[in-house]
Amino acid sequence: MAKITFEGRPSIKGVLYNIDDSGIYIYSDRTNLPGDSLVNQAAATVYIPAIGIKQIFIRRRGGVGRGALIGAGIGLPVGI
Repeated sequence: MAKITFEGRPSIKGVLYNIDDSGIYIYSDRTNLPGDSLVNQAAATVYIPAIGIKQIFIRRRGGVGRGALIGAGIGLPVGI
């Protein structure tokens, strides 16, 4: 899951699909997208130009659970 924030506009959440030198592509189901993004309605693919992007947050699916398992696996033998 990715969250893209902009300067002075609402953020967009979606699944990161592709990144190139001029922008990024995400799958998003939101209808209130920024005016300068190009939307393919059939696939819900959104192209976001690199200009104007303030920050990109990426969260991998299952990352929290995997971290908890690793922490428990290391901590349990040490605590016993």
